[in-house]
Amino acid sequence: MIKNSIRFTALLTCIVMSIAGITVYAATTGSVSGIVKDAANTPISGANVVIEGTTLTTVTDDQGRFVITNVPPGDYQVTVQMVGYRTETLANVQVIMDSVASADFSLTEQAIAEEAVVVNRPRPMINPEMVNTFNLVNVQQETQTRTDALSVRTAPGVLSTLPGVIVESDGTGQMHLRGGKPDQVGWYFEGIPITDPNTGTFGTNLMTTGMSQFQMYTGAFSAEYGNAISGALNEVIKTGVNTPGLNTATEGGGNKFGSMVGEFGGGESNSFNYYVSANVMQGDVDSTFIKRLEYSDNVVKMVWPSAKDKITLVATEGSQVGLLENYHTIDAYNNPVSAEKDSIQQRFALGGVEWSHNINSGSYVSVQPYYHFFTGVTSAMGGSFGSGQGTDIWSNRMGIQAKYVNQLNPIHSIKLGGSFVKSNNNYFLALYYPEWDYYYPYFNADVDTTDNSLYAEDQMTLSEKLIFTAGIRRDSITYDRTGLAYVEGSGYTGDPVGDVTESKVTPRFGVSYAGDSTSAWKASWGKYSKFVPSNAAQTIYCNPADEAWGPGLGSTDPQMSTNYELTYEKQATDTLAWRATYFHNHFDNLGIYELLNSGAYLYTNVGEGKSEGVELYVRKKMSDNWQGWLSYTNAKARSNRADFGLNDQMYYTTWDQRDTLSMVTEYKNKNLVHSLRADYGSGRPDRISDATEIAIQSRANPYIIFSYNMKMSLPQGSSLGDSLYLDIYNIFNNHQTLQWNANATGKTRDSWIPSRSFSLGLTKAY
Repeated sequence: MIKNSIRFTALLTCIVMSIAGITVYAATTGSVSGIVKDAANTPISGANVVIEGTTLTTVTDDQGRFVITNVPPGDYQVTVQMVGYRTETLANVQVIMDSVASADFSLTEQAIAEEAVVVNRPRPMINPEMVNTFNLVNVQQETQTRTDALSVRTAPGVLSTLPGVIVESDGTGQMHLRGGKPDQVGWYFEGIPITDPNTGTFGTNLMTTGMSQFQMYTGAFSAEYGNAISGALNEVIKTGVNTPGLNTATEGGGNKFGSMVGEFGGGESNSFNYYVSANVMQGDVDSTFIKRLEYSDNVVKMVWPSAKDKITLVATEGSQVGLLENYHTIDAYNNPVSAEKDSIQQRFALGGVEWSHNINSGSYVSVQPYYHFFTGVTSAMGGSFGSGQGTDIWSNRMGIQAKYVNQLNPIHSIKLGGSFVKSNNNYFLALYYPEWDYYYPYFNADVDTTDNSLYAEDQMTLSEKLIFTAGIRRDSITYDRTGLAYVEGSGYTGDPVGDVTESKVTPRFGVSYAGDSTSAWKASWGKYSKFVPSNAAQTIYCNPADEAWGPGLGSTDPQMSTNYELTYEKQATDTLAWRATYFHNHFDNLGIYELLNSGAYLYTNVGEGKSEGVELYVRKKMSDNWQGWLSYTNAKARSNRADFGLNDQMYYTTWDQRDTLSMVTEYKNKNLVHSLRADYGSGRPDRISDATEIAIQSRANPYIIFSYNMKMSLPQGSSLGDSLYLDIYNIFNNHQTLQWNANATGKTRDSWIPSRSFSLGLTKAY
């Protein structure tokens, strides 16, 4: 009973942390570069280059080269004009975040002006200019990855089909990238960091309301990304140009599921444009603890571009409620309340304004102030586990970040940047004891933080085949600790507790070699750091005697990792490409929640771990009416069990899933679109709560899940709407156990595959 109570307390803490948040500074624009030559292969100097639909233009240099930076993600037509030559437009130039799109031209001489020629070339499926492993999911692909209804329009639902990604089996949505822990991931929203300082995890609902693209780096990533050691994720929102007019989607189905989404936008790409989206969703959950989820998300994006300047405003706010199985009649402060469902609740608000100025076509500077608020409250009396907890977490963060990008010459492209963030944080924890019907106030962590960072990176194009990057980053944090030190027998009566500052310098390197236009070898190496959550720096116990269970002043040494990867990319045909990657990560100072005899968990960072494996990613563009992708990962994730005092030996982590396979296919047939998703995973190790249980730990059986989506276009002008769709999750109703809890007396199910469910939806554009 004690172990179950302890485990429930720990898992509730993890769930609260999991519906908290993360933030990071990431690129939200890309570049277009190329060479303009004539039919004799001679460079053409002084040609005008225009990215259609934008205010971005330039002219070629004496080598016929051009570069245009600060280009928003999207598909463009690039036009070249030169007196004496036929105007030529290259279509299907895809610009993605933090990358360079190539657009080379060969112009034909002409004496008399004629109509411009539009060249439609197959879009490249590999990018030799990007040295790090990179995945991109767009809004069209999001509809192909639909699984259970409550994972729709969420980051875990979208990203779980990509290589190296493991989603926690407990329903929290936490993700492991290449064997790392969830609190090692860097999450970004439109380039704004969104990490909650109290928990080190994400500070939003992780919904993808209004998503245009989701950018994901795993393992090694550039110096532009900080306070993360196993991956960096960035969501970019649509603009009014992408989504003009009003669009709605309504759906409902089994498990009392219901969802409504609305979005509208307007404007021009080269003038003011706006986008607004709102999403509400709710449904019952077939999981161990959370029994029902209720979401609400709202997003706004406005863009004011001009010839040289652009102002972008983004804002999002939302809430989430996870209802548990029991009822509480007192809150965490022992105030009586009417009988309410045990719950985990959160609210957040995020807003930022970015000003960017194009110094010339090859360089720009941007400045982005932002504000981020997050609060999470747990009210739980424990249910079947006979224990519970109350937490009250909140943070207010204000920051500013700046970046300078310059294509100095055909060889060197540099990035310089930095950020400054101040955060007001608080974390209160109370443990519920059913035998007393009383919440025992346990500790309060009121540690404010100040973060700053600087980075520099140079991408060197040494030849048409060889690209090298070198970057360095410095991150620093100051924990504002308060009060007096603890003295045994006398409580908090010692000397004043001083602030503590941690800083780390982390280098990163990468190289890409393209033997030809259809293949590339890539290698990356880097060191990375992640600061511990603010409550680890100081916890003040409500009863000073509880200091005996664990020191209130914990270690603040940052979590560290050394990552390297080797990748081979190949475009086999115009519509088929594949990528194979070997990766190896070593982690130090891993953050672990150590079990205390009081029944609570206290953060410590004496863990060590490593992960290694191989990934295969195959992508098929639309042809013969079908498209899709397949990802396979074979990996091992191990760490010591410092939470049990086992520091000298490596053990497989509870998220070690040796084999992971996801397949997504889509087939179009007239007015019908069929999508099938299949997910396979080998069994994960049992969860255990005591060092003596290591010997009995085994694995669950492998699992496989099939999900199906059908979308039917309705006749034009139909009063019903534009399209109907049907989703069936877990077609064969596989309800097997994903993970077990093991102890000396036997095993209990910790998590399982939710039962089959379905939903019907309707979309309509106005």
